[in-house]
Amino acid sequence: RWLVLPAALGAVAGIIQLIQGTRDSWVVPAYGLFMAVWSTLFLEYWKREEARKGLEWGLQKDGIQNPRPGFRALRDVSGHEMTEVNTVTGALERHYPRSLRAVKTLVSCGIVFISILVVLFSMFMSMVLKGFLTDQLGIGWAGGIVNGLMIQIFNQIYGRIADGLTEWENHKYEKDHDDALIYKTFVFQFANAYFVMYYTAFVKASPLIKDQLGLEGTVHTCGALVVGNGSGNETGLDGSGWPESDSDVALQPASCIDELTSLLASVFMVQLIIGNTMEHVVPKVKQH
Repeated sequence: RWLVLPAALGAVAGIIQLIQGTRDSWVVPAYGLFMAVWSTLFLEYWKREEARKGLEWGLQKDGIQNPRPGFRALRDVSGHEMTEVNTVTGALERHYPRSLRAVKTLVSCGIVFISILVVLFSMFMSMVLKGFLTDQLGIGWAGGIVNGLMIQIFNQIYGRIADGLTEWENHKYEKDHDDALIYKTFVFQFANAYFVMYYTAFVKASPLIKDQLGLEGTVHTCGALVVGNGSGNETGLDGSGWPESDSDVALQPASCIDELTSLLASVFMVQLIIGNTMEHVVPKVKQH
């Protein structure tokens, strides 16, 4: 029921774009703002519905957390597990020093940071490859497929790294373990999945930002970048000419909406194909 409204407004937004003949329409940010508000309201509604069902079905927890099965106590020099008294229940429980866990958490943060740097460099190189495929071979769409494959591969590799690091941190309670895993996964997957899209949407279309970041000349600009000072001597960076003097030069951002749309479509299609393959095809192959 909650999905009807965004689906209907999405269809209307698509029709408006078709009528206007461009994807770079005012309906795009308007629909994005609506989806941001809608997703927040939907999550709050679902939390309330979850609490209501839990109360109705008798699944509400008593608030007392028990140590998770994978929790390991620190052993003393004689090999015995260290214990402590639970201040709530008064029972003896396995003990692991918080200071040691904090050191492990700092090490995990360093590994996550290095992983993000590796994936950002790889994604930047994929954009360079996409520019080459576009300029030399005219198959820029292949760059989107490469980017989608890289996202899936990095997610699989990092998923195992995040699981191992979280288990190594040895959290006592399931909630703390899950929270630590969620933080690691969110930060990495945000950089992995959205770096190229944010770059395309906000940096690649702006020659000024690219110049300030020292990226001018490394990744080609979207579409036909307008060059001119408004005097009627405009041209484009598509081989059609160049202003005769510096006074005629004034860079205006080109729209990257078409390239961003192509990139999103390629990434989502790759994720859809790989996801369905892993869910339906691989299990059947293993059975036979």
